[in-house]
Amino acid sequence: MENNSQQTFSEIVKQIKQFIVGIFDISRDSDKSATIDEIKSGIYMKGASAWVLIFQY
Repeated sequence: MENNSQQTFSEIVKQIKQFIVGIFDISRDSDKSATIDEIKSGIYMKGASAWVLIFQY
């Protein structure tokens, strides 16, 4: 019985992790090529664009 509850707990933790990652995932709302072009053209980076650059990889 304990093994089954351990599996359930593990699944719950996995689902919570996926939920949190999904909330804070900004890569799906960003344009990678436009961000690179902005950096190369010398446009000042601030806000979400800077975070995309930092957490891209």
